[in-house]
Amino acid sequence: MFNEFCDGSLPLDCLRGRRLLVTGIQEEELWNCKEEVRRNALRDTFEKVSADSEPAAQFIFDMAGAEFDRGSWGVNDHTHEAMLIRLRELEGVTPGSNQVADVLIAETAMRRNAVLVSGDKNLRTMASEFGVEVMSLNEFAAL
Repeated sequence: MFNEFCDGSLPLDCLRGRRLLVTGIQEEELWNCKEEVRRNALRDTFEKVSADSEPAAQFIFDMAGAEFDRGSWGVNDHTHEAMLIRLRELEGVTPGSNQVADVLIAETAMRRNAVLVSGDKNLRTMASEFGVEVMSLNEFAAL
């Protein structure tokens, strides 16, 4: 979403009257962009958006943005594992992918009763199967 805002393909006006939630995971992804010019543009966009930060649904020690102090005690109901299994069924296991982070973002949306807005069709499919309300970027911009 922040890439789309940064590139201008998703207008910032679509946020008017809406509250955008992010976890530290999304913020860390922006801050860790390898290309300096792009990283600075994404940081500027993040500041303009003025999103509300929420702790991730659970903490994961070695995940930037979901460490012990930036995540919540998870609910031990095996939802995270089931969501990860389903996402991997949809897109396969890709080495170096951010599937665990994606699932944690979807789980956070579920636990916070928020809408998951994503350009990732497989993530939206998986999340909706677990009862998360989802929207594509185009649907979000059209509202």
